[in-house]
Amino acid sequence: MHPLLTDLPDALLRFLSLRYEKRWAKLEALIADPASDYHCCFASTAESHTLATLRDLLLPKLLSGEIRLDQAENAVEAAL
Repeated sequence: MHPLLTDLPDALLRFLSLRYEKRWAKLEALIADPASDYHCCFASTAESHTLATLRDLLLPKLLSGEIRLDQAENAVEAAL
């Protein structure tokens, strides 16, 4: 447990964790709803992270000649 939280009374910790759980449940519901803006934002962020990871992995290998473009395309298709 975080050192700052050890000084809080148990009742306050339970209250804060309950509020956090309720808010997290609402956020999960919004993310799961395909029509919500949160879902679109979450999906875009996840896709952006995936693409950045692929770029960081493949670009140095392409520039060094370790792999060819057709091999990189196959790797991207497999990842997506």
